[in-house]
Amino acid sequence: MKSFIKIIALILYISVSPVLAFADDDDFKKCGEARYLILSGMELYLIDHKDAAADSFEKIISADLVAGKYMSEPQSCPGGGIFSYSHKPARDDWFPKNALICGGKRYILEIKCSIHGGIDSFFDEVEKKKFAMPPSEKADACVSNMKTIKGALELYYMEKHVEASSIDDLLKNGFLKCSLKCYSNGAYELKKLDSGTGSALHDVICSVHGSIEKAK
Repeated sequence: MKSFIKIIALILYISVSPVLAFADDDDFKKCGEARYLILSGMELYLIDHKDAAADSFEKIISADLVAGKYMSEPQSCPGGGIFSYSHKPARDDWFPKNALICGGKRYILEIKCSIHGGIDSFFDEVEKKKFAMPPSEKADACVSNMKTIKGALELYYMEKHVEASSIDDLLKNGFLKCSLKCYSNGAYELKKLDSGTGSALHDVICSVHGSIEKAK
């Protein structure tokens, strides 16, 4: 089961990572990429260590992640900035990319660079670039998002043995790491089918691109 969860986590990473190419090729971009890799490694660590305490985030980042199992090498700011870490409980209605589940609770993990500021500024810049993509790339990104939601639906059913009733269910229970956006300003919803279980019980629909098959 843990391997399957890791696959879903990696799908989420793959669905988000293409946006990195849209940031300017400078220290700001590379610093943000480094901190995003730390977050991705931390998420995989917490999947394997559900009893980890939130106050151990910094210890985990500085030690276990760099041993090769969750990150291939230590990450740093190319401009010489120093990373610092802090965390706070996440609001129930807020699902940013730097939200992590630890000990059954959701936290916002801030990875701040002394030069480039908080990681949310990097995510904000990347999001702006994605809205400027050509329509065909926006449609491809939307398909990737809908496939990620389908995978989360299947995992939800496997873990809980009941169907998710909404995308919010997937977010609040940690089966989606963050809110997924259609960069053509579409909205996602689940359309319940007459039969099936897990992901087969629902179609994922975008209000702009339609279903996965239609958007391809």
